[in-house]
Amino acid sequence: MKTLKTLPTFKGKSNNNNSLKPMTTEEKNTLNALIEKAQNNGLKNFALIYNVNGNIYGFKTEIKNCLARVKTNKSGKNTMFKIFSPLANGQVKEMIENNKFTYYGKAEELEEIKSRHHLQNNGQAVEYLINKKEHSTIDHKKDLLNGGDSLFGDTEIKYFVIGNSSPSCRLFDNIK
Repeated sequence: MKTLKTLPTFKGKSNNNNSLKPMTTEEKNTLNALIEKAQNNGLKNFALIYNVNGNIYGFKTEIKNCLARVKTNKSGKNTMFKIFSPLANGQVKEMIENNKFTYYGKAEELEEIKSRHHLQNNGQAVEYLINKKEHSTIDHKKDLLNGGDSLFGDTEIKYFVIGNSSPSCRLFDNIK
């Protein structure tokens, strides 16, 4: 898997120039505490995996490169932290064209994996695809706070589908 030490600044081409709603000081402190706990349990990187027109690509980068694209959703007393793609759709496509990503396969493979392993979604299936292509082991049941998927021993996989809206996925949920 290719590793990118730094990422370009997020630059979307949307007419909506609003950035993510800033987190409150309390939310930032909570996020930082959660990330610190995950890092203390071995997490160092995110593997950002993208489905672009049915092709699966990805790369690995340090957690700090992704934190600017985290936002919260509140439901009652609970908070969910979501990560939005640190790269805009156009940036992802450009970086793929410039061979900055590793190619992993076709989206059809995810359907086969879901069926074979009785999985509920492509986010789970992509873990099996990456594991197979990287010849590594993944802990599919380990949560982010406890070190995540442990791809390469220190990496959590995050799956995004490039489309009409900004792709996102959960980081932490039901945080009180």
